[in-house]
Amino acid sequence: MVYFKLLLNDKRLKQDNIYPIVVRVTYNRNNTTFSTGIRIEKKHWDESAHKVKHTNSNAQEFNKIVTDYSISNGM
Repeated sequence: MVYFKLLLNDKRLKQDNIYPIVVRVTYNRNNTTFSTGIRIEKKHWDESAHKVKHTNSNAQEFNKIVTDYSISNGM
């Protein structure tokens, strides 16, 4: 079974405290990550829901892109 999880990759600090959102895919206990191309500040990431908080002005658009990315890659 394939599992995926959306994460804020806080180990890859970019300029101005902006972090990339990645998709971690697990299959047979092997992990790999894919970048979604979206970067946000840590304060705009909801850890429990694994999505961008509505405090971000582009939250609806970013969450749609992440959802579309996950669906288009068969996750």
